Amino acid sequence: FYLDAPFLVDHSTTTGLKPIGIRTTDTATEDFEVTFSGYGTINYDNKITKHTSNSSGIYVTNPDGTVYQKGIMELRTEGGNDTANAKYESIGYQADEDIVLDNGVIFFNSSNSDGELSFLNNTMAVYKDMIKEGQNITTIAWQWK
Repeated sequence: FYLDAPFLVDHSTTTGLKPIGIRTTDTATEDFEVTFSGYGTINYDNKITKHTSNSSGIYVTNPDGTVYQKGIMELRTEGGNDTANAKYESIGYQADEDIVLDNGVIFFNSSNSDGELSFLNNTMAVYKDMIKEGQNITTIAWQWK
């Protein structure tokens, strides 16, 4: 498969962690509700749109050390004129002491049928994340066509 250049890049920071407490109280293996916000760019049809993002979800550490994430994301154009919502889901692993790498899918829906982000309506992307030190997240996504 050829995925072309990434169409979305997002740089986020964790803004909240709340232990779910369903399996353990050890923070190295705890499951969390997580919130994060950030900014980035969307490159579509040779047009670059700057965006801000707010996301929330769950982060689960499996007994074998793999991680699972699932949640929702809101993208807002830099001027605040348009938004798109997305659902994401991924699996990954602890690459080293301070880095988690994961891969997943994002399903988009635009809130405005003729807005700046309307091209995202009913589309999906594959993505990869790098989470550094539990809080700095870089997401790179390729639109699946």
